[in-house]
Amino acid sequence: MRSESKRRGLPTLAKEVKNGKYNFKHPLQRPSGQWNALQKTELIDSVLREYLIDPVTIVVSMVDETTGDVIKLNNAVIDGVQRITNFADFVNGEYRLSKRLDDVPFTIEGKTFYPSESLWGKKFEELDEEIKSKLSYYELPIDFYHEATNREITELFRRKNSGRPLTNAQKNSVNISDELYGQILSILNADGYTYEVEKKNRAGEVIMKDGKPVMKEKKMPNLWERIFSAGIFKNSEDRNLILEIMMLVSGYSKEHEFGFRNEDIQAFITWFDEQENKQEVIDLIINAADSINRRITEKIPNLKKTSIPMFVAGMCKVIKYKGGKDKYMVLSKEFFNSYEQNEEYRNLCGSGSAAKENVQARWEVFKNMAKNC
Repeated sequence: MRSESKRRGLPTLAKEVKNGKYNFKHPLQRPSGQWNALQKTELIDSVLREYLIDPVTIVVSMVDETTGDVIKLNNAVIDGVQRITNFADFVNGEYRLSKRLDDVPFTIEGKTFYPSESLWGKKFEELDEEIKSKLSYYELPIDFYHEATNREITELFRRKNSGRPLTNAQKNSVNISDELYGQILSILNADGYTYEVEKKNRAGEVIMKDGKPVMKEKKMPNLWERIFSAGIFKNSEDRNLILEIMMLVSGYSKEHEFGFRNEDIQAFITWFDEQENKQEVIDLIINAADSINRRITEKIPNLKKTSIPMFVAGMCKVIKYKGGKDKYMVLSKEFFNSYEQNEEYRNLCGSGSAAKENVQARWEVFKNMAKNC
């Protein structure tokens, strides 16, 4: 592996991001868009106050340890996705600076500026010329790595993150092939659906035309956006949950007894990459998620991440065997409504919930539900 450090001016960086020069989809990194308005604003404010900003880490290429082949990663960002995208988005006029930023003055070439007057609520092009110039001349440090092995990439990421051990989701991500990662994203990014509602005026009255209510379209987010917590997305657990659903519905259970421990998921990843019916599994999960999503009218109580894979996989079973989707949703709702009284099931969701016996016992509950549909 070899490395080099470079710097990119923010205008150049913004153009490069817009033109797709960087790969923001490496499995080790959270997707862009994780920071709130204040966090984005503090990043810009840090430049104006000349606070040092950590370098972004980019892996240009990696080496296949088996074949020795060099694989281009299209400038994969493995640390600093939020920094690089938020700098670029601000210069490209994508957001305004937050009014929650502390009104502590800063100076540029002897001139004093107050955030309340010079930053709050402004886009890049609306800033004073001195501030725009300061930002335009700032160069973000970027460390580029070439021909790194998978192990080196993992170790680099760990050390960049203060030596903290990788989460299970991050450990699994290292072993995910580009094809499988793309398949997981196709499930997570599947469209929601649109539906019609009556259009109302400011007084809350239904607007009528020719004796009929005027309708307007509304968009419902996909299932994952509705049932995954912010913490699940933040910690990259969304990928693990999709992998767990795949384990339950892909035929893997016919050949293996498994839990949801890290080693179980890694063994599944290796197995799944060798299967020929991969797209059928992906399509089935997308279909099941959409079927559930269209039948949810309110938040499902007690739907925790220990039950989500079984719940969705149960709908996959219903679809596969042409059962009643509506009946499955009724049975599921009854089950979750009585969750607090179901001590036997709750014990399967506590300590050791990823153990084989607890995973299989929870799955048996939802399989039986699906059989009754």
